[in-house]
This record gives sequence, structure tokens and C-alpha cells, in this order.
Amino acid sequence: MGGRPPRLAPDNYAGQICCFLTFCTRDRNQVFRDPALCASVLDQFRIAASSQCVSILAYCLMPDHIHLLGRGSPASDLARWGRRCKQRSGFTAVAFGISPLWQRGFFDRVLRDEDDAIDVAAYILANPIRAGLAKVIGEYAWAGSDVFTTCELADAIQMRPGWW
Repeated sequence: MGGRPPRLAPDNYAGQICCFLTFCTRDRNQVFRDPALCASVLDQFRIAASSQCVSILAYCLMPDHIHLLGRGSPASDLARWGRRCKQRSGFTAVAFGISPLWQRGFFDRVLRDEDDAIDVAAYILANPIRAGLAKVIGEYAWAGSDVFTTCELADAIQMRPGWW
């Protein structure tokens, strides 16, 4: 245990695909209870997304881990985006006295053609509800989407009662 999760071949992360990423904090420290750190880390994810031509379909900063769902463009490399997210946010965390921020590696899932990105985004945004940190989508400050509206995501959750 403690090794890096295996990666797919590099071409699996290229282009117009969707990739679901999970990063865990070092020793599962609950550092994402600090709103200023959350805002800074989210800014770094967005900068990394912009530089890698990735749209953030969903994000959720839980106290000790994060979930991101990104959709690439023809020029994107979503594995590189994941590494840049960790690198940029790790540098930001140093200003908050946190180093290292992340455990080694990260977990990913490249969505298959039949996977519906809005359903995965809704699943990510329901994470705070499952953890008892919120009662409804949109209530938790550190979960959202840069693409879908809260209404679209809430509708997706309503269509799948019990799965979250």
C-alpha cells in the first residue's frame, strides 16, 4: 500500500475525453476547512485547466480530498492537467504553512463513451451531502461546476434517487 495508482497509457488521456480525478491530502489531513486555502487551491485548478485547454465540469474540495471532473479539447492531456493541478496547488499551500499538501499519485477514471458526464458531475457534487456537510446541491461552498448550472446538476441527482 502507499504506491502510486497505475496510469493508463498516455494516449488514453489525450483529446476530447472526460477524466474524473481524486487527490487525497497527505496523511488525510483535513486542511480544506480553511476557506482561504480552498479559494486559492480552486484558483490554481482553474489556471491549470486554462493552460491545458480543459473545462472543469465538476469540482468538490472535501476536508481531506478533492474530486475533479475535466473535459479536454483536441489539444488536451488530462493526466498532465492532473499533475499541474497538484503542483500548482501544492505551491499555493506552502503560503498557508502546509507542505506537502498531497499524498503521492492520484486516482483517475477516464469516462467511457456510455458514461454521462453530467451524472458523474452530479455524483461529485452530491459528495458533501453524503458526508453530512450539506443538505442540497449548491449549499456547500467548495463544490460546483464551471460548465453546468446548479439546476442541471440537481435535476441529474433527482433522476437517480438512492445512487448517492
